Amino acid sequence: MLGFPIPYPHELLYSTIARAGVHDGETSPKQLLDSVFDDRKVIATVDLPSHIEKIAAQYPENLGLVAEKLIGEHTLWPLYSPFIPEQRGRAIKQWMMSKSYGSAHLASGIAASRIKHKLALYLCPACMDEQKAEYGEAYWDRRWQVPLIRLCGKHGPLQESNIRLNEEHRHAFVDISEVQCSIELDVSDNDRRFTTLAIPLLQNDILKSPTYHQWTLLYQAFAGEYGCLEGKRIDHRQLFRKYISRWGASWLQQSNLMPDITETSWLRGIFRKHRKSFSFAEHITVVDALSAGQITISQAIQRALLFPSEEPKRKKLIRVSEPSNSKDQIQWLAAISEKSPKQARQEHPALYARLYRTRYVWLMQVNAGNRVPYPNQNKRVNWNDRDRQTAKKLMQMITELEEDLSLPRLSRSFLLHQLPNTASIEKNLNKLPRCRTILKYYSETIAEYQIRRLTVAAVKQRMDGLDIRRWSLLRQAGLSDERMTEIANIFLNGLLTE
Repeated sequence: MLGFPIPYPHELLYSTIARAGVHDGETSPKQLLDSVFDDRKVIATVDLPSHIEKIAAQYPENLGLVAEKLIGEHTLWPLYSPFIPEQRGRAIKQWMMSKSYGSAHLASGIAASRIKHKLALYLCPACMDEQKAEYGEAYWDRRWQVPLIRLCGKHGPLQESNIRLNEEHRHAFVDISEVQCSIELDVSDNDRRFTTLAIPLLQNDILKSPTYHQWTLLYQAFAGEYGCLEGKRIDHRQLFRKYISRWGASWLQQSNLMPDITETSWLRGIFRKHRKSFSFAEHITVVDALSAGQITISQAIQRALLFPSEEPKRKKLIRVSEPSNSKDQIQWLAAISEKSPKQARQEHPALYARLYRTRYVWLMQVNAGNRVPYPNQNKRVNWNDRDRQTAKKLMQMITELEEDLSLPRLSRSFLLHQLPNTASIEKNLNKLPRCRTILKYYSETIAEYQIRRLTVAAVKQRMDGLDIRRWSLLRQAGLSDERMTEIANIFLNGLLTE
């Protein structure tokens, strides 16, 4: 595309593409996708967009607007990068540069995080006035779209626009001049504090992210420095009290950050050995609560990088050759020939203790070679009952949905997502034969969906008293000759003949 606009400071790539469509006079979202990406299936993503190399290719080389620079300055990637292992971060950036197919959101943890991306686009009218005065046009600022942020750090509360993401605007890059606004959001002092702490992450120049081991050591050090140790153990109750006292239960519940008091609480997990990434909001609020606002998240990241990046490797057991087995060793070999090492230890505790003191290396090697695999059986769920109950819900739901001809395609995925426990059902369909049968029988094929759309279009035109013509039916149904299946084409020809 000639004359592709250069992004303004903190402008989302989503906004730059939308402005490109306005400057070029594109009225069709699909035509804009063709012009920029040469691909009509690209989804208009706000936080971690893909196909960025194709956007970088729109600019001359002397501008230096390469894909890496666009990712760092015009997406929300800097919010997540410090908390993701470096190797995975490189893979995510590579997906963002080319095709992602949702991999960037899965690998970054956003898809499963308790901190979800915003469902609509937000804006600050005062910032828009300043943008128009300085640049002659307004644009979508990435700081407005940061999850949990409800106000502009300069002017005050944000306003929610009428642009809902991943719905009817799934493939449309909507310019900010085309939106309508609602009333201002209600904000609190905690919203202001969180905004002050989170926005600097977008300008962070940290080139390396801490490893899981470095995060583990950092939080262990913090617990000791700020009086949250009980002997050598972390006092999780004290941590819980400090966290709630600093941020308040109401704000935490509203932000989906309220920890529980169980052993599996995310607040306990962040002070244990890290085996997964935690969100930027969890890190920010915990560091701020523990240090009472004395340490920023950028300082915490810099300090984490000072710790050893990997856990010291344990020394390998060295096989020691002994002239002959002692009486205790012979007795232990006889015991584990009949039972597992654990059972033998329970029956012969004194024998095990003697060998542990005098023949430790030998004992560990023998036990390792005689381990009994433990059968991992999940008996928590009665899948037969779950299958019966879910199948009943599915049939009730399908009966209600069949009456509404304006619905999207009733695919297997669509039907599953109408259930309250979608993920559990989808992952265990092999254990739910009734549900599988219902989904197979009632899932709508592309041809059936196209026929339904043509039927709705024909009925509407008849009710409006219009002549039914091929081009008008296709436009009304949102179809074209290129995309229409053979069966739908036969149906349409029969409809026109009648």
